[in-house]
Formats: sequence, structure tokens, C-alpha cells
Amino acid sequence: MHFLQGRGHLLIGVAIALAMVGLLFIVGQRSPSRPPPDTREVLRQATVLRALGIEEPAQVARQLSAMPSGALDLGEEHEQHRLRIWSTFFRGTLIKLARTASSRPLVVYYNPLHDVALVQSCRLGANAGERMDCNTLCAVPGEVLSDDAIERPVPSWIGAQNPLGALVRQSSQRMAAFEREHPADEDGVIQWHKEHCSERNQSVAELRIMQAAATLSRLSPIAFKHAVANYVTGVVPWRSAGSVQANDALPVLLNANQFSLAGAVPIGADGWLVFLTAKKTGWRTAALVLSGHDYLSVKGAVLLRLKS
Repeated sequence: MHFLQGRGHLLIGVAIALAMVGLLFIVGQRSPSRPPPDTREVLRQATVLRALGIEEPAQVARQLSAMPSGALDLGEEHEQHRLRIWSTFFRGTLIKLARTASSRPLVVYYNPLHDVALVQSCRLGANAGERMDCNTLCAVPGEVLSDDAIERPVPSWIGAQNPLGALVRQSSQRMAAFEREHPADEDGVIQWHKEHCSERNQSVAELRIMQAAATLSRLSPIAFKHAVANYVTGVVPWRSAGSVQANDALPVLLNANQFSLAGAVPIGADGWLVFLTAKKTGWRTAALVLSGHDYLSVKGAVLLRLKS
């Protein structure tokens, strides 16, 4: 592909390849046989969309603009704003494949922080040998995945007494409910997009992402990085690259400064709950509790255990 060129695009290509290996392992656990070629093509398109959505959203602007009309202005003059919003969404998304044994497989990209899902519908070409078409997309509130009523304009975990615990539980419930309804080995064809894709659902989903992006913009990136650096210096002992253990993922993420801000929620009078993900891949998500405004101080950090 011509757009996977240059050093930056090479990194994206590596991220895509690593992501596909992980996803193929997950799908492969369902059956002793290797995934059929069509499943591999769905995986390829899914990982490409996610990777480009994070780092090069302009490359998938056409697909994103073809979704139902929602809260985001579709005018050409607002394209850069739309792409920044969707790049924010793709950071930290979980991927799940559904109905891969059918001629209309589905892919769901779920962002637990926003409680929003982007659902991609694929179809086999009319003629043998034609490439799988996965260009049908729409965004929906997370409630749609678990068939719950949409009662609030913001994710419900935000108002919970233990927001992080609620976020992890809600994420697990959403993905598990979608998998029960649409297991990977299901061969039945359904018209998911006709049932669930609408301007209303698209608007609610986009408003949640826009609100998260607006809140995040109130946080100074420079002050945040200084706070993280101070936290790492004071709390995390230095380790050489060869001594890093698996449970050191959070210190490594913070020490290497290899993160992107993914979301922020104000707590109390001068507190923040800030989420960050690993750059390029966006697979790991960490939550940090901070206090202050112009000067920020990290009070605690944890790597979230989110499963697709």
C-alpha cells in the first residue's frame, strides 16, 4: 500500500502486524484449524483502520465521512476537527470480531472511556476472488452493544462511586453481551446496520467523544508531562531494559514517555482522572489521579485490565 511508506508509516505497519498476530491468536483459540482467508482479510482491514485511525486519520477520512450524519459537522472546512475527534476515539479501543463464519462478518471497536462503539460491517464480493468489502461503518453508544436503554448523555461509569471499577465492569459487560449475541463462529447473516445505525445513535456517540475531547483540551499537556516525570522520579525505581518484568508495563509506559492522552474527567474541586494509552498502538490504557490546575501532581496510577 502506497501510504505505508516512510519511517512513521513503517512504525504503523509494524503496529498493524503485531496487532494482527494477537488477534489471530484470539480467533485461533476458538478452533484448532487456522482462520479462513476471509477472516484474515477482515482482521487485516480492522487492524489497518484502527492503526490509521490513531496515527493517520486522513487516510480513512472517506470511510469515516460515509457514516450517518451525527453531531460532527461534515463540511469540508471542519474535516481536520473531525479527524482529531476520531483519532481521540481510536486510542484505547478494544476490537472484537463477530460472525466471521458468515458472509457478513462484523467488527466492533469499543472505547470504554467514551462508552462508544464503532461497528464495521463487511461483505463478500459478488464474484469469487473479490476482496472483502468492509467500508460500512457507524458509531453507536455502548448501550447498543448490550441492548440497554440510553439514559444519559455521558458514560454512566463517570458518576459511579468507584469510577475505575465501574468502567472496567461496564467494558467487560458490553463486550461480553455483544459476543453472546454475535459469536465469532456464527454463520447466520443479519442486517445489523439497518437495525442500529441511525442519526440519533450516531449523534449520541459523537457527542460523547466530542465532550471527552473538549474536557481533555482543558488539561495542559506540558503540566501533565511534568507531573508524570515527577511521579516516575519519586515513585518508580529505575530499571534497565533487560530487567523489565511483565508487571512493569505501567512504569515502562511512563518512563519511556511513550503515551498519548486519551481522556480526562474532572473530579472534585481541583482533581483529574486522566487516561493515557501507548503511542502508535494504543493497546495499553492507564489511569492517573491528579490534583491541581496550573501545577499538577500525580497522586496514583494504575494500568487498567480491559479485555475484548
